[in-house]
Amino acid sequence: MRAEFVAEIATPASIGWYDPFLVDKNFYLRPTSIKGVWRWWARAFAAGALHEAGCTGRDFLSRVHRIVAGELGLGSTESASRYDLTVEVLEEPQIERNGTDLQRFRLLSRGKKGEDKRPVEYAVGGKFRIAVEGDGPNFTTAISILTVALTLSGIGKGGRKALGSLDIVDASGHAPSRRSLKELIDDARRRIPVERCGAPTGLPPISAVARNAFEVYSVRVDYKSLHNVFLRQERARMARRHYKAPDPLDHDAWLLGLPRTQRGTGYLADVGRRASAVLASWHGPRHIYGGGGYISIFLSSDWPPQITWKGGKGRSTTIRIDRGALDRARSTFIRFVQGLGWNPQRIWP
Repeated sequence: MRAEFVAEIATPASIGWYDPFLVDKNFYLRPTSIKGVWRWWARAFAAGALHEAGCTGRDFLSRVHRIVAGELGLGSTESASRYDLTVEVLEEPQIERNGTDLQRFRLLSRGKKGEDKRPVEYAVGGKFRIAVEGDGPNFTTAISILTVALTLSGIGKGGRKALGSLDIVDASGHAPSRRSLKELIDDARRRIPVERCGAPTGLPPISAVARNAFEVYSVRVDYKSLHNVFLRQERARMARRHYKAPDPLDHDAWLLGLPRTQRGTGYLADVGRRASAVLASWHGPRHIYGGGGYISIFLSSDWPPQITWKGGKGRSTTIRIDRGALDRARSTFIRFVQGLGWNPQRIWP
């Protein structure tokens, strides 16, 4: 079976190379990067299906692994993927370097201490054929998940924060035809092969596409603002017109990731890293599954049970992270983007 997508780079894409400041002109879109995003979302869909079926015992993660590797055919460290994914360049993209107004590229361009600043290259536009061929037992389900992944995530640096988004301008073969994002998510969820274990309880232990634990909003905003909203100084500037103003998310900004410390202030937790529970992507009007900005929010129990916010002058606050705290942080974030005039509309569930 085969599915094909014709894609254009909608927002600046920097996929990575031996020199992180340059675009690899052999791989503007690296197949392994697309597969990585595909597998991450397959894991989230599998986790959501198991959670809603009440299958949250000790073997939860191993069952997720078996669905992704076996039922969906995406492979693992022990087994090969059942699919070949190739990327063909139909039109060369533009290579640009003026991305210092984007938080991710601005941080990269600073370099390490003692190094000179360097501009970061990125690709925009172009046209690519992404082809998937294979004999996975649930090919249609896997391709539906890939379509959702390419709509709600980008590829490469800042791919979870509205960079590297791809507009799918055509789809053929066993790829989903033009339809809404809600239909794509519902279709993929229905097809995950899971037998019911009982009633779902609590939050899923990892990011999961499940009711009461996952939401998707459409927003009316440019991609630069959507990307920069993850940075405290940019949020302050957007809301209060000065980057030194207090964070408008107050003590709920931890939802956007840990650790978040600078000069002894910020969020402190007994973990090495915790990625943001909020993902963002942006598409132009040619994206056949719906253009505009998208914000995805995952609520899960894999946060540290307690974190500490440290401010200046010795101020500190202990925050206990439970379902109530997650709901409050999500609501704070949605109210914030409403106040910016982004008009968030929940499109799933």
